[in-house]
Amino acid sequence: MRVSTALLVSLLSANAFADIHTCEINQRTVYSDTPCNQISKTIQASTERQQSSHWWEELDGRNQYKHPILLDGPLDQRIDRVATIISEAWTKSADCQTAISTGDGGSSCKDFMKYIEPGTIFSQASRQYQSLNLYTKNRVKDQHKLATIKQQIHELVTFRSELKKHVQKQQLAQR
Repeated sequence: MRVSTALLVSLLSANAFADIHTCEINQRTVYSDTPCNQISKTIQASTERQQSSHWWEELDGRNQYKHPILLDGPLDQRIDRVATIISEAWTKSADCQTAISTGDGGSSCKDFMKYIEPGTIFSQASRQYQSLNLYTKNRVKDQHKLATIKQQIHELVTFRSELKKHVQKQQLAQR
């Protein structure tokens, strides 16, 4: 309260050419040299910019990979479905790595990040794999497929952290 009163007094006592506007924002009185209607536009614009909190997210916030998947059925069929989803993520990461090495990581890296973020079919498949206990894993006919899934998940996690570091460096370089 003291700060706003002191600010108001200093604004009123200064030889300023700007008009002082009294605005009501979020049920609080604000004194500004900016017209009230411009302040609300600024607040709306900053809110819209904050909607997309990650560099890979689109402005509309939609992610086509966020939908429930059915991972029921016999064990080997579930493992096949999980392996297909994990393999798709691995392919997307390879596309992103290729794009980065050629200097264009934009759309393929965004697609990769959208594919592996929480709530996607990838995260559902990963949870399904991680929930398998040792006894269940030993009952899977194709043990090589389980080893491939484990290796691909490890590579995906490693690449994701490398990609985040790469993006941070790029963002710092642009500033």
